[in-house]
Amino acid sequence: MEALLDELLARNGVEARNQAEALVKMASLSQDKTRQKSAISAYLLVFHKGPAGWRTVWPVIECDEDFGLMVIPRIAAFDRAHGSQLLKSLTEGELGRLFAWLARHYPHAEDPKDESFHPVSQREEIADWRNSILGELRDRTTRQAIDALNQIQNEFPEFETLDWILGQAHELYRKKSWVPPEPRYIVEMASDSKKRLVRSPRELLEVVSESLRRLEEQLQGETPAAVFLWDHIEDDQYKPKRETDFSDYLKLHLEKELGRRGLVVNREVQIHRGERTDIYVNAISKRPGDAGYDPITVILEAKGCWNKELWQAMEKQLVGQYMTNNPCDTGLYVVGWFNCSHWALSDQQRKKVSKKILAMEILNAQSRLDTQANSLSSGERLLRAVVLDTGLHRG
Repeated sequence: MEALLDELLARNGVEARNQAEALVKMASLSQDKTRQKSAISAYLLVFHKGPAGWRTVWPVIECDEDFGLMVIPRIAAFDRAHGSQLLKSLTEGELGRLFAWLARHYPHAEDPKDESFHPVSQREEIADWRNSILGELRDRTTRQAIDALNQIQNEFPEFETLDWILGQAHELYRKKSWVPPEPRYIVEMASDSKKRLVRSPRELLEVVSESLRRLEEQLQGETPAAVFLWDHIEDDQYKPKRETDFSDYLKLHLEKELGRRGLVVNREVQIHRGERTDIYVNAISKRPGDAGYDPITVILEAKGCWNKELWQAMEKQLVGQYMTNNPCDTGLYVVGWFNCSHWALSDQQRKKVSKKILAMEILNAQSRLDTQANSLSSGERLLRAVVLDTGLHRG
């Protein structure tokens, strides 16, 4: 049966392929010789049809471990003998799932350790095939491959070489994806030290964060601008303006710096407010010819330190609402730290703030939100936090 099916599939026989696929799909319901025929059909489908055959066989392997243990050794031996052509043809996600299956059924800790001269055993072939998946993912130089390697590392931390392989994968990806800036942009940045080249959401996030740090210098400078974020009550007693006013103040600053002053080269920056305190920073450049526009976006969420959702809003609001319902994967959580001696005790907002926050140093608040931003960043999603000193510190 194997010899006949091999010959028929080699001739692209449609009936033979349909019969082989039917045998594979009924493998879990079969016994003895019929099950052996299903295993032979699975191996030959992969041999002759490559990824198309694999996508018929793989769901059955996932559902039926014993069937997988019958088929995988032959597929591994065949693919190793043919330059890993199957592995090269699978997607990054398929490679990641295959590696996980192999690592569970053929654990790294149980790999043969015989270093003497000897014939290669079936178990050694499978271990070598399993490990070659890591090299294949490393050499793909795609973000999907890096994500697959990250998932593998999270699930199988015992693979000691994964850190090194991931480092190589990142390096290869950077080399492939890097596009050198045009000379005119270099000249433009050389003429103004504040100008920045923006080609990705990560670079836009860096520029926005840097701009907000310059805003903080203005807020606490020789002539402090922080007073414009407060309402005077009496004597030296003030209360912070509303969060929406704080958000508008941030928007005006970013429009001035990144929009009108043109600190971003090679892109036009547009800034607008959402329905509440969120701000959208869009950097847009025209693609060559008539290929349309290439936008990148950072979403900002602004909060005052009195907000009862201060420690939860980054996850619930910025990530859970704005970034979930938006193709943007880059967010900045901005907190105005209004704690100071001039904050009126009679202010209703101050009365709602916990004593712990009132006593907290701004650097500790920044550190706590940095940790939260790092924990919420994963894969393509990137978050940062900026805590601005908006307090009144005059005598």
